[in-house]
Amino acid sequence: MDFLVKIQEVKACEREDAVFECVLSNPFSKINWFSKSLPVEAGEKFDIEVSEDKLIHRLVVKDCALTDKGIYAAVAGIKSCNAWLVVMRKYLFYIIYN
Repeated sequence: MDFLVKIQEVKACEREDAVFECVLSNPFSKINWFSKSLPVEAGEKFDIEVSEDKLIHRLVVKDCALTDKGIYAAVAGIKSCNAWLVVMRKYLFYIIYN
């Protein structure tokens, strides 16, 4: 099993949702997600989604706050990948991207 598509850096502004997505080479029913080296569980802050074929896995960081920024990781068996979540204040996001 390997990552065909690894998670990529996500940029979001405060109060928006951020989505990390990866694609596996073989079906895997549940991968482990981490935020700043701590395990992530589905709940009020996070949604964890898996496609029907169990190849596409998503982590949704809901209602992003500045404290959510940092490195997120997806771990499937002995394979892993990681990427940054960059959270920006709304007015700064607007100035940079408009």
